[in-house]
Amino acid sequence: MPDDIQNKSTRYELPQAPITGQADPPRHSTRGTPASEYTLATNAVWFCRLRWGIIAMLAAFGVFSLLGNLPTGLGLRAGAIWAFVCAGILAACNTVYLIHLRRIGDSPEPRVLHANLWTQIVLDLLVLTGVVHFAGSLETQMADAYLFHIVLSCIFFTPRQSSIVTLLACVLFLLCVLSELAGILPPSQLHLDTAVRDGIEKSASGILIALASVWGILIAVWYLTSQFSSVLRKHEHDLAETNIRLIAAQKERTRHMMHTAHELKTPCAAIYANARVLIDGYCGDLPEEALGVLRRVSHRCLGLASQIQDMLRLANLRSEGGSPVIPETLDAAKPLKWCIEQILPAAGQRRITIETDIQPALTTCVEEHLKMFFQNLVSNAVNYSHEGGTVHVTCKLGPDNRPHVTVRDEGIGIPPEKLPHIFEEYYRTADAAQHNRGSSGLGLAIVQEIAQEHRIGLTVESQSGKGTVFQAILPPTGAINTRAATKETYDG
Repeated sequence: MPDDIQNKSTRYELPQAPITGQADPPRHSTRGTPASEYTLATNAVWFCRLRWGIIAMLAAFGVFSLLGNLPTGLGLRAGAIWAFVCAGILAACNTVYLIHLRRIGDSPEPRVLHANLWTQIVLDLLVLTGVVHFAGSLETQMADAYLFHIVLSCIFFTPRQSSIVTLLACVLFLLCVLSELAGILPPSQLHLDTAVRDGIEKSASGILIALASVWGILIAVWYLTSQFSSVLRKHEHDLAETNIRLIAAQKERTRHMMHTAHELKTPCAAIYANARVLIDGYCGDLPEEALGVLRRVSHRCLGLASQIQDMLRLANLRSEGGSPVIPETLDAAKPLKWCIEQILPAAGQRRITIETDIQPALTTCVEEHLKMFFQNLVSNAVNYSHEGGTVHVTCKLGPDNRPHVTVRDEGIGIPPEKLPHIFEEYYRTADAAQHNRGSSGLGLAIVQEIAQEHRIGLTVESQSGKGTVFQAILPPTGAINTRAATKETYDG
């Protein structure tokens, strides 16, 4: 790697997890099965929002038609009052739709929701038929506007339901044309030139061709779109089912792994205790070679116990349901100081100085989670510092009224290309593995889980060979994350 890149500090910000409860639930739909009620409710609101755009377009066209010579100069009729009437009808209906949707809430009864959605579609098609009549049913392409509702019904409804929308559009267009030919509705069109309509009305074949062309387009688009939507819906259902199975398998694997890890704790502790008894000479003097073996066994037991502990902690953070874990308002300085006190002996063995500037700063978190969070950050700073180095820890209330905690070391640093991966489970760079062989590789995965759980902003800035800076911005007082409400606890 070139020296100018290697000596450049790189910054990485941990992405925030989406807020629980705001993601759109999956639509478990197959051919012949409608989307979920939640999705239909979302689509109903979306229809209303889109309708405001159509209303604005009709009103704008009405204003344009009142500009006198401008529309007539383009060969269009002036004074299209019908555009304002249609816009007004749609605006009134849209207001009623939105009021109704707001009243039925986020968990509506299926019958009520479907009634709202189908009312929107039918009234839209009726108003659209009026627009088709005034624009010119036979001599313009305005009838193609029916395709908008047909395509949307194919996406959100079953093929049978979307076929009803298509049939309704065809019938309404037919009634419009027949009413004009029978004199029930006076002929109307946008164009001043009536030659096109006169030519079509001269023979029955011209009228049939005009009707057949519109019907053919509507039915062809409905068939192709419904088939394509059915295929996509089936794939979506298959993916959802596969995802459910994968989640179930992952949970089962995690449960089995946690059970195994828990079972390993007791024999691991027993081996360590017996090894220490032999090393300390309670069973008599042992040869130096035997003592060396026992020291290695003892060291490996400590490493395995630490890894088991981290595995159980990570499982606790990711589990759902069970024992309640409620965030509380506390001073972030208190758990931070506690963590530093716990790490001071290990730092002293390597002559590493921990300099602190810790001021009181209130936050709302789970205290045990904050202890794990700070302990991993500070212990990492100590473990990856050079012997005789210095670790700087600061805590203060920022201008955003949130605690800002910074942990800075002057150790081995992290290569720029490795920085986005350091929060992955068991991921360790080659330099980190060589510098600290006893790491479990789960510390920063725990940090990431806690940061996302409590909406903690976390940034990492590092330079190879020059050290690393972790900066955490804790949530303000009163901020309670719903993810931390209930957890299933593994005995750690």
